[in-house]
Amino acid sequence: MAETFDTIYYEEQRPSSGLAKYVDQARDRFIEKLILKRVQQGHLLDIGCGVGVFLERMSQYFDVSGTEISAAGISDAMQRVPAGSFQAGDIEEALPMPGPFAVITMINVLEHLSKPARAIANIAAGQVNGGLFVVHLPTIGNRLQRRIYEGSYDSDPTHIFRPSGAQVVEMVCTAGYRRISSSYAPFRPQWLMGAVPAHPAFLAVFERLDSATIPPHA
Repeated sequence: MAETFDTIYYEEQRPSSGLAKYVDQARDRFIEKLILKRVQQGHLLDIGCGVGVFLERMSQYFDVSGTEISAAGISDAMQRVPAGSFQAGDIEEALPMPGPFAVITMINVLEHLSKPARAIANIAAGQVNGGLFVVHLPTIGNRLQRRIYEGSYDSDPTHIFRPSGAQVVEMVCTAGYRRISSSYAPFRPQWLMGAVPAHPAFLAVFERLDSATIPPHA
């Protein structure tokens, strides 16, 4: 699997110009605000950090670390964020870096995994109680989302996990989290975008619980 994610793949997934770059930047700014609303310091781990664009943004607030399944992404990230810590590894096998972490982010990674529940369990094991877990991925929960997905995200053959947003929430909460918020692109206003799942892009924030007791959730 690691050989699939080479330098060309990362360049395509993190465009340096055009509308796609603007959309990625807007999403990252929104995630930044969601995190800082609850946590302002500590250790942040970005799983699937790619070339390190998001970690570069967050390094002004946190001690940052990043993991990637491919050494191609780690190499670029290390140059972009020299103060960060990086380690290649497969999140489905184990958390590549020791925790605990105050914040863990997983942006556009879960859809690539064949064992997503195992990956989430590994993440939960490295998260401090009360810590934040932020997940973003394309989802399919209705006909409109499926149609948009088929005209865009479907072009990436590495997308093998295609859940609904509700299925993502259930899986993460089963691993020992509670949902704080969730919404679909363009994510604002959150209450409306959470209630009207039109676009496939799903973003959710979770809090690590002290135990595996799962509260009711939608």
